[in-house]
Amino acid sequence: MMLSTTSPKKQIPSSSGRRFMIRDAQAAAAKVKDLKNVHCVVTGSFSRSVEASPSKQGYHWNSNAETYYLVGEAMGKAVLELIGTSKPAKKKRAPLYNFRNADGPKSFKARLKNYDAATGKVTVIKSNGIATSFNIDFLHPDDQKFVKK
Repeated sequence: MMLSTTSPKKQIPSSSGRRFMIRDAQAAAAKVKDLKNVHCVVTGSFSRSVEASPSKQGYHWNSNAETYYLVGEAMGKAVLELIGTSKPAKKKRAPLYNFRNADGPKSFKARLKNYDAATGKVTVIKSNGIATSFNIDFLHPDDQKFVKK
C-alpha cells in the first residue's frame, strides 16, 4: 500500500489541526509492524509558496504543478522500492541501421520498428525520433534482406 502525507509542512493560517492529525496518522500507518508492504512518502517539503503558485487557496498545494510532479515522482520511486527494483526496466531498442535507397547513393539512419510482409510496408523510427513508413521496394536489395530477417 502506498500513502503520501497530505499537508504541507507549514501550518496554513485558515486550517485546523485536522490536516496535521491526518498527515501524522498516514505516516504512522507505515510504521505498524503488522502491516507489510506499506510505505508513506513524506511530501511536505514539496510545497511551493503561495507566490510561486497559480492559486492562493491554501489547500491542494495551491494548484502548483511542480509540487504535483514532485509528489508523483517520489511516489513512483517508492513503488519501485516496494516491489523490489530501484529503477524502471529499460526497454531494449533496436540498433540504428544505415538504410540505403534502392539505387544505393542515398541513405538514412533509423531503427526498424515493423515490417508487414502482406503489404510490403516498412516502418522505421528515424534517428530524430520520427516514425515513417514506406514500401520495401524503396530500399536497397541488401537492406530488404535485413528487413525480412
